[in-house]
Amino acid sequence: MSEKPTTIKLSKATKERIDNLQVYPKEPYDRILSRILEILNVCHINPPRARAMLLGIDRQRKMNGLSASRYKEQEKSSKESIFDNGN
Repeated sequence: MSEKPTTIKLSKATKERIDNLQVYPKEPYDRILSRILEILNVCHINPPRARAMLLGIDRQRKMNGLSASRYKEQEKSSKESIFDNGN
């Protein structure tokens, strides 16, 4: 049984944040989002293990030539936008 693809609407900022979690170029969003959900589930049970999983993503990104600096810039801007209510 094949799963039918679907479309979801994301803001450009959210898409860029997801792109920054790719461990290799052109990694499918389904795989990235599945990994994010897995880490979130692990975080509830074992936060240190979830942190280790995130550090593993950083290592894989570096090995595959993907920069972590873009992620850090995105994270900084998203923290700043938490207080922006869009007005």
